[in-house]
Amino acid sequence: MISLEQVKELNRRVLLALSEIRRLQEENGRLLAQKAEADARIKELEGQIGAFNRDNQALEAGILGILEELDKLEQDFHTRNLHVPPPPAPSPGPAPKPGPSPVVPGDAPQEEDKAKPEAGETLLEIF
Repeated sequence: MISLEQVKELNRRVLLALSEIRRLQEENGRLLAQKAEADARIKELEGQIGAFNRDNQALEAGILGILEELDKLEQDFHTRNLHVPPPPAPSPGPAPKPGPSPVVPGDAPQEEDKAKPEAGETLLEIF
């Protein structure tokens, strides 16, 4: 025969199981809502990616068109001006050394124009 203690233990376990089921159902509802939000965000981002790709393709096509036009213009220029050679490629040699700069009268500081140090200071001449 079943004792009263066994019935009480069974009742306690059933209540615990029901409580756990309710908690899991609530969690499931929250997770489904989060999934719906994530799915909506994914759809939005996919739309943005599609728009970005379309814009990128349009930009690329525009740039390629401009480059083709520049090539045609350059070819046309050289065929009309046969006496004008295309610009030479830069030489890989060292750059020429700059010469001395010309002295312009009135630009050079005069001896009396130079700053004189105050008492206790030293004047450092760099140039």
